[in-house]
Amino acid sequence: MDKLVKENISWQRKRFFDGAILINKLLPVLSFGSSWIAAIERIQERTSILLDRNIDVEIWVYRDYWSVRNYVAQGIVECKKGILA
Repeated sequence: MDKLVKENISWQRKRFFDGAILINKLLPVLSFGSSWIAAIERIQERTSILLDRNIDVEIWVYRDYWSVRNYVAQGIVECKKGILA
């Protein structure tokens, strides 16, 4: 396996939530990566201009419905902790 792929997969495993893949990290090694990277950069640029601030666009692919649900539920629990603290 290519060194870059190994590093990106290793990085992904260290993430707090393993039900999703951050596509931005793997795009450089995918056959369609260069066109997606260019599209993401255009989206970032246009959004940054519209909102008058720098915006980073990250694309996540979730394993399944339950992964998305668990991710959202975890975020709600953390927000509640912050509010009640």
